[in-house]
Amino acid sequence: MNAIEVRAALTLAVVYVLRMLGLFMVMPVLAVAATEFSDYSVMLVGVAIGGYGLTQAALQIPMGMLSDKWGRKPIILLGLSVFALGSIIAAMADSMMWLIAGRILQGAGAIAGAIMALATDVTREQQRAKVMAIIGIAIGFSFYIAVVIGPLIAESLGLAGVFWVTGILALCCLPLVKWAVPDSPKQFNADTLPRMDQVWQLFTSRDLWRLNVSVMLLHMMITLLFVQVPSTMVKLGLTLDNHWTIYLPVLLASVFLL
Repeated sequence: MNAIEVRAALTLAVVYVLRMLGLFMVMPVLAVAATEFSDYSVMLVGVAIGGYGLTQAALQIPMGMLSDKWGRKPIILLGLSVFALGSIIAAMADSMMWLIAGRILQGAGAIAGAIMALATDVTREQQRAKVMAIIGIAIGFSFYIAVVIGPLIAESLGLAGVFWVTGILALCCLPLVKWAVPDSPKQFNADTLPRMDQVWQLFTSRDLWRLNVSVMLLHMMITLLFVQVPSTMVKLGLTLDNHWTIYLPVLLASVFLL
């Protein structure tokens, strides 16, 4: 890889780590820590967890298309700012409804497509797989770290503390994207631009639907686990700050068993 490709891979990986670290920290603690709200209910916890995914799914394509028109970095900066604002609202929430509002706004910062498109724009096709692999490793690394420190932060600073850290991490990404991430060329790669004549093929491709459904089921199972498992461990007497002693060995074992 040349210097620009290495720079793109490393800086975008750091952006992903900081953003996803904050996001993943919330997952193992929300179902337990949200009991502090007077209007707590299991259903509202589910809405708070799922609300993020709802706006992510709804806005991922529109945000990607806007990045084609306005540029990758402006949309990434906008998405990070929206995500940080949602985190602040969630941190200041005094009810489940405000928590849900913050989570929904977090999801509105849907920048994954724009980041991947930017990575594609600044890399040669023969080096693209390496760049994507580095970014993928960064996402996995952030998940490992988050499930360890998330419960520790929640135990010492509460759920609000987790969201404050999440917002701060998102804000830390802004100067990194502005000045460290390489700029996209004025002419985007053709394979990152939308072609309306191919849209119908995306919705009718059996291979894509198998992949889409598989990913949906995988994420659904992970979300269900993080709703049920933390509450179960608390009921069994394991305090929140000790949950990492279960998560970390399981995650490490999965590296060798999967």
